[in-house]
Amino acid sequence: MKKQLLLSLLGVGLVLGACSDDKDPVVYPNDGNLSITTNIFSNVNNYAFANNEKIGLFVTENETGEWYKTNPYSNVMATSVGIGKLRWDFSQVVPLNDNPALVFAYYPYDADVVNPYSIPIQIDREDKMVDYMYGSNRQTQKVTRDNPNADLIMNHALSMIQFDISIDKNQPYHGTGIIEDARIVALDNDGKLIQNKDLVQSGYLNCITGYIEPLHWGSIKIIDLIGKSFHGNFSGRYPVCMVAPTYRMSHTAFMINVDGREFYLPLPEGTTWAKNTKNRYVITLSGMELKFDGNSVIVEDWTDGGTSGGEFGGGGDF
Repeated sequence: MKKQLLLSLLGVGLVLGACSDDKDPVVYPNDGNLSITTNIFSNVNNYAFANNEKIGLFVTENETGEWYKTNPYSNVMATSVGIGKLRWDFSQVVPLNDNPALVFAYYPYDADVVNPYSIPIQIDREDKMVDYMYGSNRQTQKVTRDNPNADLIMNHALSMIQFDISIDKNQPYHGTGIIEDARIVALDNDGKLIQNKDLVQSGYLNCITGYIEPLHWGSIKIIDLIGKSFHGNFSGRYPVCMVAPTYRMSHTAFMINVDGREFYLPLPEGTTWAKNTKNRYVITLSGMELKFDGNSVIVEDWTDGGTSGGEFGGGGDF
């Protein structure tokens, strides 16, 4: 009996010894699945996305060839949840391994997008403006299952034009001052309207580089100005519009219709509107004339510049 007990104890010891040699399972952060945080370049507020915003993600270890066609993690939808500090919920789990991966993103999400190099955008619109953005974790660090959180730096793909409109107190205007129409147009040397070949109305955004491939050119409707009055109190949140980055323009002008009367405000030759910037123009209604100096434009980082409406990635910051 003692012999059997001794053998049993030896057997248990061998089993325990074998178990103690086994390695504990590795526990990865977030189970090794991709997560993201977002920052919008040149925004004062890091948590600039609002609740329930949607962005598209392309995750890859290799950017060569047409990698996105066979990649199961192309155009993954991520939805922001929360107020202030956000979390992002994915439409599918994106597991990572030990190979460093890049994450490319664009805003707003489009379920029909299949190619990160060619995301359709519409700039000249009849409805609300859209703040198209692109970004990646290229400026921070690649992700692995040991470090699965991608810190995405998002950039504005367009340029913001802000209109600081007001009434000249020394030369009052007694009409309603309502803007019935407003556009960015092109004029020939005689002041006649021609097709604007500098401004992109629609095209395709490359969310890897931020380049916009033009599809159509022409005038741009300034929908945020229409319906506003020069008598309005904007409290620093002036009307804006968005345009594709444009360099060294020629024959370009603002057309503003006030109370049925059209004013054409030519811009200096060679005017440039770079992406990720805000370009502020001061326009004053003085008596029956509009005062405007195109050379006095104020170029700023696109931070918390004001608008009275529209679909902006900045959520409440814009």
